[in-house]
Amino acid sequence: MEIVRQILRRLIPMVAIVVIATFLLSLLMRLLPGDPAQIMVPNSPIEVRDQIARETGLDRGVFGYYWQWFSGLFRGDFGKYYLNGGYRDLSTVIAKTLPVTLLLILYAQIVALVLAIPLGLMSAYKEGKRFDRITSVGMFEHVGLKNLPAYFKKISALLKDDGLVMNHGITTTFTDHRNAPLGGGEFIEKYVFPHGELPHIGHVLTTMQEGGLEALDVENMRRHYAQTCALWADNFERNTSHIRSLVDEKRYRIWRIYLAGCAHAFTHDWISLNQIVCGKAGRHAGALRKSRAYMYRQCHATEYASDAICR
Repeated sequence: MEIVRQILRRLIPMVAIVVIATFLLSLLMRLLPGDPAQIMVPNSPIEVRDQIARETGLDRGVFGYYWQWFSGLFRGDFGKYYLNGGYRDLSTVIAKTLPVTLLLILYAQIVALVLAIPLGLMSAYKEGKRFDRITSVGMFEHVGLKNLPAYFKKISALLKDDGLVMNHGITTTFTDHRNAPLGGGEFIEKYVFPHGELPHIGHVLTTMQEGGLEALDVENMRRHYAQTCALWADNFERNTSHIRSLVDEKRYRIWRIYLAGCAHAFTHDWISLNQIVCGKAGRHAGALRKSRAYMYRQCHATEYASDAICR
Protein backbone atom coordinates (compact mmCIF):
# COMPACT_ATOMS: atom_id res chain seq x y z
CA MET A 1 0.00 0.00 0.00
CA GLU A 2 2.86 2.37 0.74
CA ILE A 3 4.13 1.99 -2.83
CA VAL A 4 0.65 2.77 -4.18
CA ARG A 5 0.44 5.89 -2.02
CA GLN A 6 3.86 7.05 -3.21
CA ILE A 7 2.84 6.53 -6.85
CA LEU A 8 -0.43 8.43 -6.34
CA ARG A 9 1.37 11.28 -4.59
CA ARG A 10 3.43 11.80 -7.74
CA LEU A 11 0.82 10.86 -10.32
CA ILE A 12 -2.00 13.14 -9.15
CA PRO A 13 0.04 16.40 -9.35
CA MET A 14 1.34 15.35 -12.80
CA VAL A 15 -2.18 14.78 -14.12
CA ALA A 16 -3.34 18.08 -12.62
CA ILE A 17 -0.47 19.94 -14.30
CA VAL A 18 -1.26 18.35 -17.68
CA VAL A 19 -4.98 19.22 -17.38
CA ILE A 20 -4.32 22.82 -16.34
CA ALA A 21 -1.63 23.37 -18.99
CA THR A 22 -3.68 21.93 -21.85
CA PHE A 23 -6.79 23.85 -20.78
CA LEU A 24 -4.86 27.13 -20.66
CA LEU A 25 -3.46 26.44 -24.15
CA SER A 26 -7.00 25.75 -25.37
CA LEU A 27 -8.24 28.95 -23.75
CA LEU A 28 -5.46 31.03 -25.25
CA MET A 29 -6.24 29.67 -28.70
CA ARG A 30 -9.88 30.69 -28.33
CA LEU A 31 -8.90 34.16 -27.14
CA LEU A 32 -6.87 34.84 -30.27
CA PRO A 33 -8.58 37.29 -32.64
CA GLY A 34 -10.33 35.84 -35.67
CA ASP A 35 -12.14 32.62 -36.47
CA PRO A 36 -9.94 29.46 -36.14
CA ALA A 37 -11.97 27.70 -38.84
CA GLN A 38 -11.44 30.58 -41.22
CA ILE A 39 -7.70 30.53 -40.49
CA MET A 40 -7.61 26.82 -41.36
CA VAL A 41 -9.55 27.25 -44.59
CA PRO A 42 -9.30 30.90 -45.67
CA ASN A 43 -11.69 32.22 -48.31
CA SER A 44 -13.96 29.21 -47.86
CA PRO A 45 -17.78 29.32 -47.83
CA ILE A 46 -19.40 29.75 -44.42
CA GLU A 47 -20.94 26.27 -44.71
CA VAL A 48 -17.46 24.71 -44.84
CA ARG A 49 -16.33 26.72 -41.82
CA ASP A 50 -19.45 25.69 -39.88
CA GLN A 51 -18.78 22.04 -40.68
CA ILE A 52 -15.20 22.35 -39.44
CA ALA A 53 -16.42 24.03 -36.28
CA ARG A 54 -18.86 21.19 -35.58
CA GLU A 55 -16.30 18.45 -36.27
CA THR A 56 -13.62 20.02 -34.12
CA GLY A 57 -15.89 21.27 -31.34
CA LEU A 58 -15.12 24.93 -31.98
CA ASP A 59 -18.86 25.68 -31.86
CA ARG A 60 -19.21 24.35 -28.30
CA GLY A 61 -17.50 27.12 -26.40
CA VAL A 62 -14.27 26.94 -24.41
CA PHE A 63 -15.29 24.14 -22.00
CA GLY A 64 -17.16 22.10 -24.62
CA TYR A 65 -14.22 22.30 -27.03
CA TYR A 66 -11.76 21.23 -24.35
CA TRP A 67 -13.97 18.40 -23.07
CA GLN A 68 -14.38 16.98 -26.58
CA TRP A 69 -10.61 16.79 -26.93
CA PHE A 70 -9.93 15.58 -23.38
CA SER A 71 -12.57 12.83 -23.41
CA GLY A 72 -11.29 11.66 -26.78
CA LEU A 73 -7.95 10.82 -25.20
CA PHE A 74 -9.54 7.92 -23.32
CA ARG A 75 -10.78 6.50 -26.64
CA GLY A 76 -7.40 6.84 -28.30
CA ASP A 77 -8.57 9.89 -30.26
CA PHE A 78 -5.86 12.53 -29.98
CA GLY A 79 -7.63 14.92 -32.31
CA LYS A 80 -7.04 16.02 -35.87
CA TYR A 81 -5.01 18.62 -37.68
CA TYR A 82 -5.81 20.36 -40.93
CA LEU A 83 -3.27 20.19 -43.74
CA ASN A 84 -3.49 20.75 -47.50
CA GLY A 85 -7.27 20.98 -47.58
CA GLY A 86 -7.98 17.91 -45.47
CA TYR A 87 -7.88 16.49 -41.98
CA ARG A 88 -5.16 14.23 -40.66
CA ASP A 89 -5.67 11.99 -37.66
CA LEU A 90 -3.04 12.68 -34.99
CA SER A 91 -3.33 9.07 -33.80
CA THR A 92 -1.94 7.95 -37.17
CA VAL A 93 0.97 10.38 -36.93
CA ILE A 94 1.72 9.27 -33.36
CA ALA A 95 1.56 5.60 -34.35
CA LYS A 96 4.17 6.20 -37.06
CA THR A 97 6.59 8.09 -34.85
CA LEU A 98 6.05 6.22 -31.57
CA PRO A 99 8.35 3.26 -32.37
CA VAL A 100 11.27 5.61 -33.10
CA THR A 101 10.53 7.60 -29.95
CA LEU A 102 10.40 4.46 -27.81
CA LEU A 103 13.66 3.26 -29.36
CA LEU A 104 15.36 6.53 -28.47
CA ILE A 105 14.02 6.26 -24.92
CA LEU A 106 15.35 2.71 -24.70
CA TYR A 107 18.81 3.77 -25.90
CA ALA A 108 18.81 6.65 -23.41
CA GLN A 109 17.85 4.33 -20.56
CA ILE A 110 20.59 1.87 -21.49
CA VAL A 111 23.20 4.64 -21.53
CA ALA A 112 21.85 6.01 -18.25
CA LEU A 113 22.00 2.62 -16.58
CA VAL A 114 25.50 1.90 -17.86
CA LEU A 115 26.68 5.19 -16.36
CA ALA A 116 24.36 5.50 -13.36
CA ILE A 117 24.90 2.10 -11.75
CA PRO A 118 28.73 2.31 -11.55
CA LEU A 119 28.60 5.97 -10.50
CA GLY A 120 25.92 5.22 -7.91
CA LEU A 121 27.95 2.36 -6.45
CA MET A 122 31.03 4.54 -6.40
CA SER A 123 29.13 7.36 -4.66
CA ALA A 124 27.75 4.97 -2.07
CA TYR A 125 31.23 3.56 -1.46
CA LYS A 126 32.76 7.04 -1.15
CA GLU A 127 29.95 8.53 0.95
CA GLY A 128 31.29 10.01 4.16
CA LYS A 129 34.91 9.43 3.13
CA ARG A 130 37.47 12.18 3.03
CA PHE A 131 40.09 13.08 0.46
CA ASP A 132 43.90 13.14 0.52
CA ARG A 133 44.06 16.01 -1.98
CA ILE A 134 41.54 18.65 -3.03
CA THR A 135 42.15 21.05 -5.93
CA SER A 136 40.07 24.10 -6.84
CA VAL A 137 41.16 25.99 -9.96
CA GLY A 138 39.45 29.14 -11.23
CA MET A 139 36.24 28.47 -9.32
CA PHE A 140 36.19 30.36 -6.03
CA GLU A 141 35.78 33.71 -7.84
CA HIS A 142 32.13 32.65 -8.25
CA VAL A 143 31.56 31.64 -4.62
CA GLY A 144 30.96 35.19 -3.37
CA LEU A 145 32.72 37.09 -0.60
CA LYS A 146 30.13 36.29 2.07
CA ASN A 147 30.20 32.58 1.22
CA LEU A 148 33.96 32.06 1.43
CA PRO A 149 34.00 30.92 5.10
CA ALA A 150 31.36 28.25 4.36
CA TYR A 151 33.23 27.28 1.18
CA PHE A 152 36.51 26.71 3.02
CA LYS A 153 34.71 25.02 5.93
CA LYS A 154 33.22 22.48 3.51
CA ILE A 155 36.64 21.84 1.97
CA SER A 156 38.08 21.33 5.45
CA ALA A 157 35.32 18.84 6.30
CA LEU A 158 36.12 16.82 3.15
CA LEU A 159 39.89 16.81 3.76
CA LYS A 160 41.80 14.15 5.65
CA ASP A 161 43.77 15.32 8.68
CA ASP A 162 47.08 15.06 6.79
CA GLY A 163 45.62 16.11 3.42
CA LEU A 164 46.45 19.11 1.27
CA VAL A 165 44.33 21.64 -0.59
CA MET A 166 45.39 23.75 -3.55
CA ASN A 167 43.16 26.78 -4.14
CA HIS A 168 44.02 28.65 -7.35
CA GLY A 169 42.08 31.75 -8.35
CA ILE A 170 42.04 35.40 -9.40
CA THR A 171 42.11 38.00 -6.63
CA THR A 172 41.75 41.77 -6.54
CA THR A 173 44.56 43.98 -5.30
CA PHE A 174 42.10 46.47 -3.79
CA THR A 175 41.60 45.74 -0.10
CA ASP A 176 38.03 47.12 -0.19
CA HIS A 177 37.16 44.66 -3.00
CA ARG A 178 36.06 47.45 -5.34
CA ASN A 179 35.80 46.89 -9.07
CA ALA A 180 38.71 47.41 -11.43
CA PRO A 181 39.14 50.99 -12.70
CA LEU A 182 37.77 52.45 -15.94
CA GLY A 183 34.60 50.38 -15.79
CA GLY A 184 36.44 47.08 -16.23
CA GLY A 185 34.61 45.37 -13.36
CA GLU A 186 31.19 46.50 -14.56
CA PHE A 187 32.02 45.36 -18.11
CA ILE A 188 32.98 41.85 -16.94
CA GLU A 189 29.92 41.66 -14.67
CA LYS A 190 27.58 42.51 -17.56
CA TYR A 191 29.13 40.67 -20.49
CA VAL A 192 31.56 37.96 -19.35
CA PHE A 193 31.22 36.60 -15.78
CA PRO A 194 27.96 37.74 -14.12
CA HIS A 195 27.88 37.65 -10.30
CA GLY A 196 31.61 37.02 -9.95
CA GLU A 197 33.39 38.59 -6.96
CA LEU A 198 37.15 38.89 -6.57
CA PRO A 199 38.41 38.79 -2.97
CA HIS A 200 41.67 40.33 -1.78
CA ILE A 201 44.35 37.82 -0.80
CA GLY A 202 44.09 39.03 2.80
CA HIS A 203 40.37 38.24 2.84
CA VAL A 204 41.05 34.82 1.31
CA LEU A 205 43.57 33.92 4.00
CA THR A 206 41.28 35.18 6.78
CA THR A 207 38.25 33.23 5.61
CA MET A 208 40.42 30.19 4.92
CA GLN A 209 41.54 30.18 8.55
CA GLU A 210 37.96 30.74 9.69
CA GLY A 211 36.99 27.69 7.65
CA GLY A 212 39.51 25.49 9.46
CA LEU A 213 42.41 25.60 6.99
CA GLU A 214 45.98 26.84 7.51
CA ALA A 215 47.82 28.43 4.60
CA LEU A 216 51.12 26.62 4.07
CA ASP A 217 52.30 28.33 0.91
CA VAL A 218 51.11 31.32 -1.10
CA GLU A 219 52.41 31.91 -4.62
CA ASN A 220 51.72 35.05 -6.62
CA MET A 221 51.40 34.18 -10.32
CA ARG A 222 50.42 37.66 -11.59
CA ARG A 223 53.39 37.94 -13.95
CA HIS A 224 52.58 34.60 -15.57
CA TYR A 225 48.94 35.56 -16.11
CA ALA A 226 49.86 38.97 -17.52
CA GLN A 227 52.02 37.19 -20.11
CA THR A 228 49.38 34.52 -20.79
CA CYS A 229 46.58 37.03 -21.36
CA ALA A 230 48.86 39.16 -23.56
CA LEU A 231 49.63 36.11 -25.72
CA TRP A 232 45.93 35.25 -25.89
CA ALA A 233 45.13 38.81 -26.96
CA ASP A 234 47.87 38.74 -29.64
CA ASN A 235 46.63 35.40 -30.93
CA PHE A 236 43.09 36.80 -31.01
CA GLU A 237 44.23 39.73 -33.15
CA ARG A 238 46.12 37.45 -35.56
CA ASN A 239 43.00 35.36 -36.10
CA THR A 240 40.50 38.20 -36.40
CA SER A 241 39.04 37.09 -39.74
CA HIS A 242 38.47 33.51 -38.61
CA ILE A 243 36.94 34.55 -35.27
CA ARG A 244 34.56 36.99 -36.96
CA SER A 245 33.37 34.15 -39.19
CA LEU A 246 32.39 32.15 -36.09
CA VAL A 247 30.67 34.77 -33.90
CA ASP A 248 28.71 37.98 -34.30
CA GLU A 249 30.30 41.42 -34.01
CA LYS A 250 29.12 41.99 -30.44
CA ARG A 251 30.71 38.81 -29.10
CA TYR A 252 33.89 39.47 -31.06
CA ARG A 253 34.24 42.93 -29.53
CA ILE A 254 33.44 41.69 -26.00
CA TRP A 255 36.21 39.10 -26.00
CA ARG A 256 38.66 41.38 -27.76
CA ILE A 257 38.28 43.99 -25.03
CA TYR A 258 38.19 41.36 -22.28
CA LEU A 259 41.48 39.67 -23.22
CA ALA A 260 43.34 42.94 -23.73
CA GLY A 261 41.82 44.37 -20.54
CA CYS A 262 42.84 41.36 -18.47
CA ALA A 263 46.40 41.57 -19.77
CA HIS A 264 46.47 45.26 -18.77
CA ALA A 265 44.92 44.58 -15.35
CA PHE A 266 47.41 41.83 -14.46
CA THR A 267 50.32 43.91 -15.75
CA HIS A 268 49.41 47.03 -13.75
CA ASP A 269 48.51 45.31 -10.45
CA TRP A 270 44.73 45.76 -10.60
CA ILE A 271 44.15 42.04 -10.25
CA SER A 272 46.36 39.12 -9.34
CA LEU A 273 46.43 35.33 -9.33
CA ASN A 274 47.20 33.55 -6.08
CA GLN A 275 47.79 29.85 -5.67
CA ILE A 276 47.49 28.77 -2.05
CA VAL A 277 48.44 25.39 -0.62
CA CYS A 278 46.83 24.72 2.73
CA GLY A 279 46.11 21.94 5.19
CA LYS A 280 44.02 21.35 8.28
CA ALA A 281 44.43 24.07 10.87
CA GLY A 282 45.54 23.17 14.41
CA ARG A 283 48.09 20.50 13.53
CA HIS A 284 51.37 20.04 15.40
CA ALA A 285 54.28 22.03 13.94
CA GLY A 286 56.16 18.78 13.32
CA ALA A 287 53.60 17.88 10.66
CA LEU A 288 54.58 20.87 8.51
CA ARG A 289 57.31 21.02 5.87
CA LYS A 290 60.62 22.55 6.93
CA SER A 291 61.24 24.24 3.58
CA ARG A 292 60.07 24.53 0.01
CA ALA A 293 62.69 22.14 -1.25
CA TYR A 294 60.06 19.46 -1.84
CA MET A 295 58.47 21.67 -4.51
CA TYR A 296 61.58 22.00 -6.62
CA ARG A 297 63.15 18.58 -6.57
CA GLN A 298 61.78 15.10 -6.73
CA CYS A 299 62.60 12.58 -4.05
CA HIS A 300 63.56 9.19 -5.44
CA ALA A 301 63.38 6.15 -3.20
CA THR A 302 66.71 4.93 -4.58
CA GLU A 303 68.45 8.20 -3.72
CA TYR A 304 66.93 8.93 -0.34
CA ALA A 305 66.35 6.36 2.35
CA SER A 306 63.41 8.35 3.69
CA ASP A 307 61.28 11.37 2.97
CA ALA A 308 63.02 13.34 5.71
CA ILE A 309 65.33 15.25 3.33
CA CYS A 310 62.35 16.38 1.24
CA ARG A 311 60.56 17.70 4.27
